[in-house]
Amino acid sequence: MRNLLFLMAMLFWSFYNSPNIFAQDIHFSSIHASPVHLNPAMTGMFNGGNTRFIGISRSQWNTFTNGFKTISGSIDTKLLHAGSDAFFGGGLQLFTDKAGDLDFKSTFVGGSMSFVKGLSRKSNNYIALGVQAAYYGNSFDQTKMVGFDEETSILFGDVASNINYFDLSVGVGWYYTFNDDNYYYLGASMFHINTPNVSFFDTFNSNQSQANLPGHNLFRKLTIHGGANLRMADNITIQPSFIFFDQGPHREINAGSYFKIQKQKRHRRQTQEYAFYFGAWVRFYQEANYSGIDAVIPSIRADFNNTTISLSFDVNISDLRVVSAGAGGPELSVIKVLGSSNPSRKKSRVKCPGF
Repeated sequence: MRNLLFLMAMLFWSFYNSPNIFAQDIHFSSIHASPVHLNPAMTGMFNGGNTRFIGISRSQWNTFTNGFKTISGSIDTKLLHAGSDAFFGGGLQLFTDKAGDLDFKSTFVGGSMSFVKGLSRKSNNYIALGVQAAYYGNSFDQTKMVGFDEETSILFGDVASNINYFDLSVGVGWYYTFNDDNYYYLGASMFHINTPNVSFFDTFNSNQSQANLPGHNLFRKLTIHGGANLRMADNITIQPSFIFFDQGPHREINAGSYFKIQKQKRHRRQTQEYAFYFGAWVRFYQEANYSGIDAVIPSIRADFNNTTISLSFDVNISDLRVVSAGAGGPELSVIKVLGSSNPSRKKSRVKCPGF
């Protein structure tokens, strides 16, 4: 197992240090509202059932510009149990994102696979490996290029209104559970291993070398994330978490915590748990020549009947607040976990962390 961990670390390091060029991904403020988008190793990593549905709607900076509008949906499941302490997971994710005066649109369809395996006989220490293959489509409305220099096509050549490309990503995760109420988890993922070409330029003027143009390959993105669930009292739990992004010249850290108040209720001889959360995260950023705090993100959440609903709002506190009036934008997510009547699946001892 040590050799496996060492191999994964070396793979991440080699992918990360290879040269690549410009671009940056979309992301969500609610750190674990879209686990498969965060790390393919988290595919199928949930409790309370065998299939998880997730829907997310996010808008940003619409108060002062034609900002981002993102809709995402995913489904993941435990495909196959490999003994009592391991399983294979599979998932499918889709999202569409639209922004800007040219209606720049990104569409994503991805499939992911994971393998979760226990590392101890006590079934409290686990490692997860995951891979994701995806197909992207980017487009913009050329009819809205009013006022742009007509010589743009002479300089750069023909500009396509849409492009499509394949993308490959990997992830690894680890978690340790003391009991149902206390556990830790840590993960890392590397996206865009193949650094796909995302340029809209089909041809180039003979007087302009392609090598002198801005880079048009997508940066590889390193993501490191982690957190814990710590029971403080009978009905009080804290859930600190963080996420770190590194993509080209862009670095970002989100850190904060939920405070969870939970209550149990007997219904038809079964115990049902209801929970309410409130908390906040702070988003730090670092660019090539400047850094600072971009936003504070308050969030509320409710759990009931294997359903999770969360709402967060980005409050800009950086210089951007001058034009945004502090209103970054809202994000709403809904998660539903469905159970299974298959008795063989209930024999698994795998206990996943809750996010």
